[in-house]
Amino acid sequence: MPRSKTLTLPEYVVELVESASGVLLGHGMSADQARSVALQITRVMCHRNAKSNVYIPEAQALANIERNARIWIEYQEDNPASGARKYSPQRAEELAAAYDLSPQQMYSILRAEREREVAKVQPPLF
Repeated sequence: MPRSKTLTLPEYVVELVESASGVLLGHGMSADQARSVALQITRVMCHRNAKSNVYIPEAQALANIERNARIWIEYQEDNPASGARKYSPQRAEELAAAYDLSPQQMYSILRAEREREVAKVQPPLF
């Protein structure tokens, strides 16, 4: 849920440390260890993003990123149950149905994921 007010940098840093340490506590770390690791992560994030505007997407946008990554992985696998081959239109149609997406949405996701994959290994020409 979006905030009604804009956080100042100190408020954001405190919230980031508290959020990260809460997650780490949930994974079995002690409170001191969790806070220490959370502070280290926060320092790295502040250093990497110093003097820049940072956009934090809504939770749904993050969920869509994760969903799209799963779709891309599944698209690269055969489906022995239906006989659909990887990278085929039939595989794309199956995934569209499985994720309740239209064919246009599915091809848009696949195109974006393919471009992201190519960008990892092929630098831009200019």
